[in-house]
Amino acid sequence: MTDRWTDAEITARLQSLWTSELRRAQAEYRAFPGRGSTRIQLMLPAGIVAVVVAVLALAVVLQQIGGVPAPGSNGIRLGSDGLPVAIGGQSVLRGDQIAQRLVEGPATAFLAGGRLVVDGAGCSNAPGAASCVETWRLASVDDTGPIFRLEGVAEATGFVRTSGALTVVRVAACGSGCGSALSAAEVVWRAPTKGRVPTNGSGTDGAIYQALWPDFIATYGQDGMTIAGYVPKSYLLHGAETVPGTPENPPQDAPYPVYGEDLTTLVGYLVPGEGFVPMAEYKATAGPSAPPAMATSSPAPTR
Repeated sequence: MTDRWTDAEITARLQSLWTSELRRAQAEYRAFPGRGSTRIQLMLPAGIVAVVVAVLALAVVLQQIGGVPAPGSNGIRLGSDGLPVAIGGQSVLRGDQIAQRLVEGPATAFLAGGRLVVDGAGCSNAPGAASCVETWRLASVDDTGPIFRLEGVAEATGFVRTSGALTVVRVAACGSGCGSALSAAEVVWRAPTKGRVPTNGSGTDGAIYQALWPDFIATYGQDGMTIAGYVPKSYLLHGAETVPGTPENPPQDAPYPVYGEDLTTLVGYLVPGEGFVPMAEYKATAGPSAPPAMATSSPAPTR
């Protein structure tokens, strides 16, 4: 059985093929005699276009069989479950693969992917609320596989306090008998979440469980029924007290930006007293225009 090329090897081969074909086309162009130059100039671009089309077609085929990263994922090819297949040439393990790696007692760090979830309701940030310790776990995307306790993830680089996000963590190496817990060294990738505030996202006493709020909160359009877009929760919760030990939310002034389904395209603003105002109707000359760092998937998201 032949070894399968890595993404980097396939990309390098495509680049080499493109370069060699382009040089050949340029050489053939210079070899044409000056006589009949008008006809040659009309024919040559078509030849170069054919080369380009052939190379691009090859790239599409390789992408379909799993060789080239899909567009829109920062060069990271995603699997059918929404998690990266590999990051930096290192495979992302899932479910039973993680369990097997723990049984073997990994001598080196590895990447583990799944859905980051917090146990219980999460810590309340209501005034006078008792302090608590949140327990974070890495569950299978489809909720049918094993669940692993994540140790130290809240202090890990790249951690975002949002439950439900597809996440890849770098697990520190351990000796034989690692147990069922994963020691999270850093969060290397995560996908932002969006949706409505869940019913258990707040309490009757004014408590807010920020960890249960999606990264982007759905906002309704002018008809009051259609979801017009999504507002970063940091804008909506900036006035709320945070759990002791966590950084304060930075002040955010209204109007608040509203992003489309891709969470990057600005579609309008949430204006106090008016609700959602589409971009075409928004007349202000100044306002936030770029989504926060956590709006897009990235190899190294920031808190």
